[in-house]
Amino acid sequence: MFFVVNGWKEKYQEHFQANRFTQNWNWLLKAGVIAHGVVTTLIGMLFLQAAWRANPDKAGGIGRTFSWLVNQPYGQVLVAAICLGLIAFALFCFVNAAYRIVPKVSGGDIETLAVRLASKVKQATRTSLPHLARN
Repeated sequence: MFFVVNGWKEKYQEHFQANRFTQNWNWLLKAGVIAHGVVTTLIGMLFLQAAWRANPDKAGGIGRTFSWLVNQPYGQVLVAAICLGLIAFALFCFVNAAYRIVPKVSGGDIETLAVRLASKVKQATRTSLPHLARN
């Protein structure tokens, strides 16, 4: 559940360097983090169910999770959506490797994605709604 909330609130942006790629593909990065959270939560629920029933054979991994999910109403659509989300999570992992800000080696001149997007929103608000910008 942590990853779902982290993705929804876009907390991951605080650790990424702001550039053209991270800004334009932010929606896909967000989807990837949320999909990772959904899969992790489902696997965790299966582990809890196995612990509750004291039957370790009921625990499973991704394969068991997808088997359970495909048998639910609209299961094939859900599995396809999660698979696309996991592909987006793979992109997130590549972006994390390439554009993550490492505090010990980063200088003061690197702007995070969160800061840049917040400043763009503030700038857009000032130009489109000047009466609100005075406050």
